[in-house]
Amino acid sequence: MRSAHIMMALAVALVAGDDPGGWSKAKWGMTEEEVIKAFDGQVKRIEAAEPGQRPRVGIEALDVAGMKLTVSMGFGADGKLRAVLFEPVNLSDASNDMFQRLENLLVEKYGRPWKSSEGTSTGSTEMQWSFATTVITLSRDWLGVAGVTPRVMVVTLIYRQRVGNPL
Repeated sequence: MRSAHIMMALAVALVAGDDPGGWSKAKWGMTEEEVIKAFDGQVKRIEAAEPGQRPRVGIEALDVAGMKLTVSMGFGADGKLRAVLFEPVNLSDASNDMFQRLENLLVEKYGRPWKSSEGTSTGSTEMQWSFATTVITLSRDWLGVAGVTPRVMVVTLIYRQRVGNPL
């Protein structure tokens, strides 16, 4: 009887949203060239901001429901896609409203997050959606020391390839 309840809960959770296997047309295991080709020029190599840094592959300004986000593709040592990071184009645009709008979009697409945590003393929030090959994390945090330096909100969304056992 107990195993039937566990199986039913697992089935309901799996129906909540399909594993994206990456983000949009960028799928785990693709090379930089494959990702660039899949997006028909929307994804580009972006020169490094500082000497000594590698150029990155991404989208400089993607409009997501009226929010301008920078998209950076993360590749492993083997040259394969492992993560996709979204941040506001202007870091000063990070806000509770941006976080809430991103959360609403993710819930609409994937269902409620599997895991959610709030740091009561820090004001940080993290939500996570887990699938067989993908973990999606939306976070809101503060940089700076309260009462010492100005605090700045940071909102990030990361799609990353899951490693290890999905269950």
